Amino acid sequence: MTFTQLKNHRLSFQKSLKVDHVLFEKKFAAGCSMNNCNAACCADGVFVDLEEKARVLRHTAIVQKHMDLDQDHDPSRWFDGVREVDADFPSGHREGTVADSGKCVFLNSRGHCVLQKAAVEEGMPKFAIKPFFCVAYPLVIEEGVLTLDDPWVGGRTQCCTVVRNGTGRAVDICQEELVYMLGEEGAEEVRAVQGKT
Repeated sequence: MTFTQLKNHRLSFQKSLKVDHVLFEKKFAAGCSMNNCNAACCADGVFVDLEEKARVLRHTAIVQKHMDLDQDHDPSRWFDGVREVDADFPSGHREGTVADSGKCVFLNSRGHCVLQKAAVEEGMPKFAIKPFFCVAYPLVIEEGVLTLDDPWVGGRTQCCTVVRNGTGRAVDICQEELVYMLGEEGAEEVRAVQGKT
């Protein structure tokens, strides 16, 4: 594996952030776009920072308002309660969202994230409530390295993930996610690294 140290990113909790060159080398299926998501990546829920959990809970009323009738409206059952140490999260800790029947508690029957839906319909920025790694997917930070989410890499052509005969490089397809994670300056630095590979 090849990594390059990044200097210009907005993630202050990441003292040393490297980019994995897998972002420049691996390719996604033709026509892949995060806008065509089928939410398969939401099957197991997501890890969230403790402040993200608190932010979701501060917005309980509007989240409940936009949930399907059959979704669990009880906020005490939205998170798994298992707090783990993880330096890749701002607080240094993470907790998981509950996944029931093969989907995250916040995924509605249409395969849409209720957190994003609630934010948009209430006039907020679309990612105002949504956890960082939900927005960033399929990009992740693992042990201070910006890379692709391993469990999904390879063969899931219905998802935006790496395939053998892919046509679009992950770094090109995930531009919105890069800007969200790193800011414009950080995304530009990643593009500059890409130009050197």
